[in-house]
Amino acid sequence: MDRCPIERTLSTLPCETLTKIALERPSSVHKLLPNLADGWLLDTYFVGPENELLRYLFDDERVKTLGAIAPVILYGEKSLGKTALTVTLAVRWSRITDERPLVITTGQTFCQDFANAVEIDDIEAFRKRHRECKMLVVDDLEAFNGKIAAQEEFAATIDALVEAGRPLLVTNCQLPSSSKSIKPNLASRLSAGFSLLLNRPSKATRNALIEALVAKFDPHLSVEHLIAVAGDLDSAALSPVEIRDLVKVAQQNRSSKGELDPSIVAALMRQQISGVAPDIGAITKSVCRRMQVKLTDVRGSSREAPIMRARSLAIYLSRKLTTLSLLQIGEYFSGRDHSTILHSIRKIKALVDIDSELANLCRDVEAELFQ
Repeated sequence: MDRCPIERTLSTLPCETLTKIALERPSSVHKLLPNLADGWLLDTYFVGPENELLRYLFDDERVKTLGAIAPVILYGEKSLGKTALTVTLAVRWSRITDERPLVITTGQTFCQDFANAVEIDDIEAFRKRHRECKMLVVDDLEAFNGKIAAQEEFAATIDALVEAGRPLLVTNCQLPSSSKSIKPNLASRLSAGFSLLLNRPSKATRNALIEALVAKFDPHLSVEHLIAVAGDLDSAALSPVEIRDLVKVAQQNRSSKGELDPSIVAALMRQQISGVAPDIGAITKSVCRRMQVKLTDVRGSSREAPIMRARSLAIYLSRKLTTLSLLQIGEYFSGRDHSTILHSIRKIKALVDIDSELANLCRDVEAELFQ
């Protein structure tokens, strides 16, 4: 039995009733859109009053009639889940109507494929693929900026799809009619359908996201503490990715005994949001200065005890003070694999609780970085 794309949920925290949209994650889409790691933070998308129209759009009866309201445009700033929602909407439509094939592409790929088709005189095959499919999805129109021929081709493609009553789903950072780089004839066609602005999470949605992300990443974290930190930070509403980063920063700064200092988490997040958070290079240099070792040795393959101790400390602090993955940290330290990085982190984390000299060194480095 198909799962319902929309279900009502009430967070265990005191907040208003929210809606959850079950996100679809077809493996074929990951191949077409490889940079979607941040597009699916969770298996569900939380919808509060800030994005009320999503409830209208994702109603099963509305999904059946997407062709009648096309083009459908989801727009808004990056990292709000436009692509994940659009892919989910496309998969749900195909499942409900039993219509295929779907063509899911990006603005960049559309422009490149069009240019290649013109070059090898294979434009008819290109048009057949994009105009005769049952649904076309184009993620991120930015690549069309300034490409006049590609815009004209896309406008004609829209005409063909609309005439045939076939849905077209599009994502972009802004309404095409607001872009000076999109020609009026294309902008007018894209504006003739249903446009939906995605907004940052409201307080209620933010709290539900924190609760769900804590359950996913580290159930031992205090949801209440993180909600309090988010409230202090939330002068202009946190994006979903910033909420995810908040949970990860808290996870990385929780002691081996489970203790967490909310003020440190807040300070780290303020720096990250402002774009001045310490990077891995600054962290490693600070450790090298205080331990009087060479940066090249710490990043290299030396097995000398003082070098290995400094390297492990730099790795531990890089994990604690940034949102870098184990792989990214390993790449900085001469391509070490994630298991080696994880071993260093666990070793130092355990030592900090019993080695006062090491604990003081960590505090000194953090104090220098947060001046």
